[in-house]
Amino acid sequence: MIKNKLQTVSVFVLLVYVLIVESCAKNSENRNEIVFNNSVAMVQDSVKLMGHLLDQINDAEVKNFFFDNEEYLFINNKKIGRMAIGDKISFIDTVKNVTGLNEIESFKFVSLALFLKNNFISGCFKHRIFGIYLYNYKVTLENAYEDQRYIMVVEESTKKIKGSYVESYQIVDRKEDLLLIAPADIKIRRP
Repeated sequence: MIKNKLQTVSVFVLLVYVLIVESCAKNSENRNEIVFNNSVAMVQDSVKLMGHLLDQINDAEVKNFFFDNEEYLFINNKKIGRMAIGDKISFIDTVKNVTGLNEIESFKFVSLALFLKNNFISGCFKHRIFGIYLYNYKVTLENAYEDQRYIMVVEESTKKIKGSYVESYQIVDRKEDLLLIAPADIKIRRP
């Protein structure tokens, strides 16, 4: 009887181990596909609008927004804070004061940032050389170089820099006008 229990426990432990390993493998493979909680068209429109809003923010050397591991929102590397439940108005006022956006634009900015976060995009930055926005896609806690994935919008400006761009990044997936890219010098694991 004890032997049967040990065998059952051993099989259970082995099954859990296999499920964990398989889950981790699938997670890194899923990083190589564009998958959102909402439609690609909705995310694409939101990405384009976010880029437009970032361009309107007070002049700054850096143009970005991101959520850190503790859910704090940063805009142009300035810590804005976390939006407390029921405290949208003061949070939007803070965004307005930091960015120079008006109240409606600040509300749109916060709404878009939260929408994108819900679709695995935790922030973005304006590439200093190419002048386009790269959106952080499915960021890992380790944030290893091999795990970096970015979403970018295919536009005329990106077509002009494609030759230079390909040297730095590789295209991993495409949905509509969104490209998923990764550093060119890493090996992409495929299923």
